[in-house]
Amino acid sequence: MTKEEKRKQYYQLHKEEKKEKSRQYYLAHKEERKEYKKEYHKKRKEEHKKICRNNDLKRKFGITIDEYNSMLEKQNHCCLICGNHRDLFNKDFAVDHNHTTGKVRGLLCGKCNQGLGKFNDNTILLQKAIKYLNSFL
Repeated sequence: MTKEEKRKQYYQLHKEEKKEKSRQYYLAHKEERKEYKKEYHKKRKEEHKKICRNNDLKRKFGITIDEYNSMLEKQNHCCLICGNHRDLFNKDFAVDHNHTTGKVRGLLCGKCNQGLGKFNDNTILLQKAIKYLNSFL
């Protein structure tokens, strides 16, 4: 009989006893385990967030979190359109990209990114909007 077979046989013979022992341990250390889990997840939260962000950037735009951070540095942590600093916003800057080619253009605050999106990146419409706004100055 192999070690694996012996282990399985032992487990089958002592299954209920092991379950009860495990249950008793769980009940005796419930609060400890709860606190441990809480601390464990708190420590891992930022790490997990960074991994998810990196995966999203790679999947959507073909860039890494390091490339994103490098772009942010080059922009002095400011939106390329309005010039407002990153600290003024609750969310990360959006990755602005050409929807036809997929090429990344830069990082924008949410409002500026949505503004371009509403105009479908159409420069003629944007020029008309500028002309319209200037007519009221």
